[in-house]
Amino acid sequence: MDMKGFSLRFRIESKLFNGYVIQPIPIVILVGFTLIAFLFIAIWCTVEELSPAENTEYAIKESMFVSYSRDEYFFFMKADEYIIKTDDDGAFSLPVDTVESEEILERIIKNRMPVVVSYNVPSNPNAKVYYIAEITNADGTVIVDREAISAARAENSREGLTMLWVICLVYWGLGIGGYCILCHAPEHPRLAGLLIRREFRNF
Repeated sequence: MDMKGFSLRFRIESKLFNGYVIQPIPIVILVGFTLIAFLFIAIWCTVEELSPAENTEYAIKESMFVSYSRDEYFFFMKADEYIIKTDDDGAFSLPVDTVESEEILERIIKNRMPVVVSYNVPSNPNAKVYYIAEITNADGTVIVDREAISAARAENSREGLTMLWVICLVYWGLGIGGYCILCHAPEHPRLAGLLIRREFRNF
């Protein structure tokens, strides 16, 4: 590295954290990238949530449920859905709040009751799980109606988005707070010591 490049790097490093951290550039890049990634994901999810819904294509299939499990979270997002397996190795997702009692699903499975499932046709042809839009008996009697499922999914999406923004803002707060503490490391040696390993301390 020439003297000009060395001088520039030295000036940058002496300004970051007020010079109290040795080799601060990789730390700033790593933390900064993570902060920006969190913010990007939160904004992208918000835009997706607020965008007008596209016309959804539905398909209908007669199935027999064989088992179910409960999936409460998908990464940071609240899901709280039943994953229902069928006798032809299919899998459907149904919001928990749309079923008054698990006994309904257990009765369907125990009695090997055939049901008619209306579900969203996924845009991804390789999708493994299909989102249920409505469940009826073979005679057309509604077991779980379309409006209840739509409302439950909208509520889960709002709660998940809120959680994502809380996590994002907390992480940003910790990042900014940590930077401020390290910029005044001699005034807060114990806190600063918790944030940076001994070999990178210059205080």
